[in-house]
Amino acid sequence: MIVTNTALAMIEKSHSNMPIEHLDRIVAICDVLQSELVETSESYKNYFSHPGDKENFLEAVQYHDIGKALIEQAVINKTSAISEDDYELMKSHVMGGLEEVDRAIQQGHITGERRIKFIRECILFHHERWDGTGYPQGAREIDIPHSARILAIADTYDSAMSPRPWKDALSTTEIYEYIVSESGISFDPSAVVAFKKTHDVIEELYPQEPKRVMAQ
Repeated sequence: MIVTNTALAMIEKSHSNMPIEHLDRIVAICDVLQSELVETSESYKNYFSHPGDKENFLEAVQYHDIGKALIEQAVINKTSAISEDDYELMKSHVMGGLEEVDRAIQQGHITGERRIKFIRECILFHHERWDGTGYPQGAREIDIPHSARILAIADTYDSAMSPRPWKDALSTTEIYEYIVSESGISFDPSAVVAFKKTHDVIEELYPQEPKRVMAQ
């Protein structure tokens, strides 16, 4: 990943209170889904048609939550379920992160037209939902860039698979069933099809509990 010191510092700060494996897994899931989609979907193939698009996209994924570096750490590190006020504050990480990146772009710290495109998309749209109920803009369906459609599934999957002080992690079966059930609601149906086809590969990113040997 090629980033400036400014951008790298923001990435590191935003993820300083979670295992780095969280971000690595999201990138890995996006890699798997993007590869499947450009092979099976003409729409995705056309979207990622420029040389270097995949690399730019996977770098951009790492920026998606940098706005959390601007959120009060007491909220980020909360060990109990967050309140409605906390949730509204957390939602501000999207626009806050975009403003910081736009400032870095204007100052020449982040360059490259396609690179900038993917970074801004991943920050601005990763909490949008296919039916328009997401935030911050309420974008829906084809108004959501393909990059963010992939990221939405990857981020949801890994967040659900990662325990927090206020919640247990879901099993791979539970989160698989949830994402499939949200096809056409939270997620692009085409991306969900790709997720179903590649779930065996994605599942391997997570440690498996040892299987019990049944007594004879």
